[in-house]
Amino acid sequence: MASRQVSMSKTISQRYIRPLWDGLKEIWSYGTGKVGLILLILLVGVSVAATVTMPSNLLAMWESPAYWDENPMLVPPEWVSYLGQPVAPQSVSALTKPVSSGEQAGFMYYNYTAKYELTQPQYPQDVTAKVLGAAIFSIQANNTVKVISPTITFILIRPDNLTLTLATTSPTISNVSGWYTRMDVKLSLTNYGGVGQALGARYINETQLAEVVGSNTTLLSVVRLGIMNEIVTLMRSFPQYYIFGKLVIKVSLGNISSDITPIYQQVDSVLKSLPETAPGANAVKPGLSNALSSLQAALNARTPSGMIPYLYSALGNLTQAYAMSIAYNTFSANQSTTLSSSMSSLSKIISDLETTTKYYNIDIQTQPLTGSYVAQVIVSYSTEAPLTRLPGLPVSSVRIIFKGSAYGLLGTDDIGRDLAVILYYGFPVAMAIGLTAAIATTLIGLVLGVISGYYGGYVDEAIQRTVDVIGNIPLLPILILLGQIAELVFVNNPFMILMTIIVVLIVFGWGGLAITVRTMTLSIKEEPYIEAALALGASNNRVIMKHILPQVAAYGVASMVFSVPSAILTEAGLSVLGIRSGYPTWGAVLSRARDSNRYDVWWWIVPPGLLISITSLAFVLVGLAIEKMVEPRLRTL
Repeated sequence: MASRQVSMSKTISQRYIRPLWDGLKEIWSYGTGKVGLILLILLVGVSVAATVTMPSNLLAMWESPAYWDENPMLVPPEWVSYLGQPVAPQSVSALTKPVSSGEQAGFMYYNYTAKYELTQPQYPQDVTAKVLGAAIFSIQANNTVKVISPTITFILIRPDNLTLTLATTSPTISNVSGWYTRMDVKLSLTNYGGVGQALGARYINETQLAEVVGSNTTLLSVVRLGIMNEIVTLMRSFPQYYIFGKLVIKVSLGNISSDITPIYQQVDSVLKSLPETAPGANAVKPGLSNALSSLQAALNARTPSGMIPYLYSALGNLTQAYAMSIAYNTFSANQSTTLSSSMSSLSKIISDLETTTKYYNIDIQTQPLTGSYVAQVIVSYSTEAPLTRLPGLPVSSVRIIFKGSAYGLLGTDDIGRDLAVILYYGFPVAMAIGLTAAIATTLIGLVLGVISGYYGGYVDEAIQRTVDVIGNIPLLPILILLGQIAELVFVNNPFMILMTIIVVLIVFGWGGLAITVRTMTLSIKEEPYIEAALALGASNNRVIMKHILPQVAAYGVASMVFSVPSAILTEAGLSVLGIRSGYPTWGAVLSRARDSNRYDVWWWIVPPGLLISITSLAFVLVGLAIEKMVEPRLRTL
C-alpha cells in the first residue's frame, strides 16, 4: 500500500508538478514573464487574503449608506497631506463612561467628552454624535403611565472659547415594553439659529458697524439681526465653514441715494410747476421747500442714522403740503399723483431702513480656526427616573465623530464608502470573473477544436457552422440585453446576475480558439507517429489525449491568459453602461462615479482604472512569455 502511494505521488509529480514547475521556470526566464509573474502572484495573494477576510455582509455593506455614515463623503486619501495639501484629520471617539456625572436642579446628568486637534488650516467636513442605548423609562404616576425620556444636548467648545449648542433632542417612543427600553439617537447640527446668533455676537465688529450705520440703536439692531440671518442662511449650505471657522464680517452702505434722488426730483418738479396764482400756493410751497431741504440733507448725511431724522422731516413736510393742497385744491391731478407717489416711496425707504438690510452690503468670509476643540454630549434625566434600577449606565455608549477632510488610503465616494476597502474586496471578484470565463472558454475551445479537426465530416461541419453563427452575432448588444433580463429575473441575487454575464462570455468566447486548434489538429493528425499509433491499435481517445492535446495545450494556455483581462474589462464595461451584478467590482465603482457625474473626483476614478489596467497587464505579460515558449521564432524578436 505504501509503495502504491509513493508510486502515485511520483506519477503526479512527474506528470503535473514537474512540467508546471519547468513551465514557470521558462516563463521566468523572459523579462516579460518575470514582471508578469510577480504581478500575478501579488494579485492572487491579495485575492486570497480578501476572500479569507471578506465579511459575510459585504453586499449589505456595499449598498448601505448607514454603514458608512461615520466617514466623510467625497474626500481624498490622507496621503495628500504629504503633497502639501492641508488636511483635517478624521477622529472617532467611542466613550463607554462619562467623564463626569451629577445632580443639578432636579436632573441627573452624564457628560461625555471628546477632544479634537485641528493643526492644519483646513475645515473638517462635519461633527456628529451617536448616543447608543439611551434608556427610556415607563413609570406609574397617579394611576397613569408616564414615559420619561432623556434630554440630550450636543455642544462644541471651540479654540476661541466660543460654546456652540449644536443640537438638543429628547427621543420619545409611544410604547415602552417593560419598565424601560433602549434606543439609539444620532445628533448633528440642527440649531442653526442658536449657532448663528452665537457666531454673530462673537464676530460682529461693533466699532466698524457703528461707523457704517451710525448710532441709531434701531438700525444697529436691524443690521446685527440681518448679519445673524445671513450667517444662518450660509451655514445651511456649508455648515463646516462656520462651525470650524473664524468669521470676518464686513458691512458697507449700499447706494441709498439712488432711491432718494428720484423722490427729490419729483418734489422739485411739483414745486417748480406750481403757479403763484394757484389756490393755496403760499400755504403749500413752504412744506415742499422744507421737504426738499430735508431730502438734500439726507443725501449729504454720512450714515443711515444721520439720514433717518431728515427723511422723517421730509415725509412730515410732504404730508403737511399734501393735506394743504387737498384743502385748497391746489394741485392738478398729475401733480397730486406725483406727490402721493413720492410720499409712498419715501415711506418705503424709511421702512426698509428700519426693518431690513436692503441698503447694506454684508460680506461674510470664514477662515479655518485651528486649535483644540472639545465636543460634549450631555445626557440628563429627571430625578424621578428610576436610574438605580438599571443594570448599568442609562447610556450604553457615546460615539463622537469628527469627519475629516481626507480619509484612508484611497479616499471615499459620495456616500462615504471607503474606496480602499471596496477595491480590496473587488480583487477576488475580478479574478473569479476573469479566470472562470477564461478557463471555461479555453477548455471548450480546445476540446471542440480537437474533435472538429480529428474526426472531420459531419462533426467538423456542425462545430464549424456553430462557430460561424456565434462569430457573426454582436456580443455587446447580447450582453446588455441578457444582463438587463437577468437584473429583472434575478432580483436581489447578485450571484445569478454575475453568472449570467460569465455564461454569455463563455458561450460567445470559445469560437476563435476552436478554429485555431482545429487547424493545428489537422496538421498534427497527418504526422507519421499518429498513423503508427493507430496502426498499433491505439484508440482515438488515446491518440487525442496522448499525442494531440499535449501539443495544442500550450497554445490554449496562452489563449487563456489573454482571455482573462478581456473578461474583466467586459464586466467593467457593462457596469459602466449600467448592467451591474450587485457585487463591489472595480467596474461597479467606476459606474457609481459615472452615475454621480463626478468625473472631477480623481480618487474615485483613477484607482479602479489602474487596478483593471495592472491586472490586464499582468496576464498580458505572462501571455507574451508563453507565446515565445509556444512559438520559438518569437524569441528572436
